[in-house]
Amino acid sequence: MADLQCLIIQVSPPIAATERPNGIDVRNRINSMLDKKQIPQYFQVMAIGYSVASNIKISTTQACQVSDLMAFGEEIVALVTTNRVISVLPDKDHYRIKINRIPTWYNLDHPMTIGQIHQELTVYIQEYDKMKKWRPPKWLGSDELVQSKQYTSIIVDLTSERDRDYSTSEPSKSSTLTAQSHPMKTGHRYIPMQ
Repeated sequence: MADLQCLIIQVSPPIAATERPNGIDVRNRINSMLDKKQIPQYFQVMAIGYSVASNIKISTTQACQVSDLMAFGEEIVALVTTNRVISVLPDKDHYRIKINRIPTWYNLDHPMTIGQIHQELTVYIQEYDKMKKWRPPKWLGSDELVQSKQYTSIIVDLTSERDRDYSTSEPSKSSTLTAQSHPMKTGHRYIPMQ
């Protein structure tokens, strides 16, 4: 469910649980930064948290919409971490797709990493790079299970229904996001998940 008082900031690499600063201290630093910029008092941060995907969650007061704070996203992140900012988005519904028949081994000695899958999708499928992702792709299953198979599936969370619908359209359309000619030889279709 979308929350109009919640700003989601995705950074790379994700912030490890042991490296997350105290939420109250960060909230106070963010509000001090906003005060120094002479931002009206009702544009205040109420709480800082982290999502399951390790995204930074900024909750605002009821009088403030997250769109009011989006312009300060980079400065807010600088108070939390030195990691690179990927996106600063309001909390809204996100859409999940599953990509089937992804090879799990690069060769006999080296397992395929999710980073390599993401990189190859970005390089070989133009539409994939243009889609706004809620978080990086992830394997469907544990690492042990994935490495025991020749092929598996990955999950990609998208921020817009348009991107989800675009990725799951009929394979006969030339603009469909499929990888049938992809060097990974995946013969899969993107499948929306409920």
